[in-house]
Amino acid sequence: MDVSKLTSEATESLIKAVNTLYQQRGLLIPVPTLLLKFFSKIYQKEELRSYRIRYRSKVLSRWLAGLPLQLAHLGSRNPELSTQLIDIIHTAAARANKELLRSLQVTALRIYDPQEGAVVVLPAESQQLLVQLVYFLPSLPADVLSRLSRCCIMGRLSANLAAMLIGILHMRSSFSGWKSSVKEQNGSVQLNTSNADYFSFLFSTLTGFSKEELTWLQSLRGVPHVIQTPLSPVLLDLTDLDQFLHHWDVTETVCHNLLVVPVRSQSFDVLQTAVSKHLVGLTVIPDSTAGCVLGVI
Repeated sequence: MDVSKLTSEATESLIKAVNTLYQQRGLLIPVPTLLLKFFSKIYQKEELRSYRIRYRSKVLSRWLAGLPLQLAHLGSRNPELSTQLIDIIHTAAARANKELLRSLQVTALRIYDPQEGAVVVLPAESQQLLVQLVYFLPSLPADVLSRLSRCCIMGRLSANLAAMLIGILHMRSSFSGWKSSVKEQNGSVQLNTSNADYFSFLFSTLTGFSKEELTWLQSLRGVPHVIQTPLSPVLLDLTDLDQFLHHWDVTETVCHNLLVVPVRSQSFDVLQTAVSKHLVGLTVIPDSTAGCVLGVI
């Protein structure tokens, strides 16, 4: 059927019927995939039309806005279907679809959850698209940045993808020349990352461990992987080699981002304050944390 030849009323009725089928549970796996392809084709045709004659289907808009939540629910249970969802979400986000971006913002904490989020449970190709989606988020609040930091340091993203993510966050910061807000032609607004939240993200990523993990380490004594060095009263917790190397690779990207801050003394002051607040007083520190912090300083 050539949908482009249908009237707007007939097209809306067809889309509504397909959407009703799409919402049904227990469909065999090929069916949702085919329905997604149908919706994607309709959306792409709609976007190709000029603004003067573009037909906006209400059902299609609601369907599009629901995709981020569907992705959060689906995760790795059906990687092929999740990949299709991500492709459509990425296309709509790149075209600044306001309904989609609002939905993506609401669902960001679930999609970028470092334990079960789609960004850490799907194959590398899908992970890359989800990392790129961070650029289009209307805002990057502290809770989202905290989860993104955990994704980087837990090894759930490769060092290359972590570097890409850190680079995107730099692009969304004021240090890259990003204005406090950027308004697109269609009215969507992207806020920059506050300097405080950006530096907090960099330091937590540099540290490589959460506050809770560092607190837990303080009780370790008399175990083979916690050693005393002749240079300091602080005990070192020996991390495994793969974790150490991943942490070091990510640190190199963090270091680069700190070096491009226009006022170098500002980076040093922030680091000094963060070390005093979060690391001074600890009696056990992971060796990768000690090495990476000293390396950056």
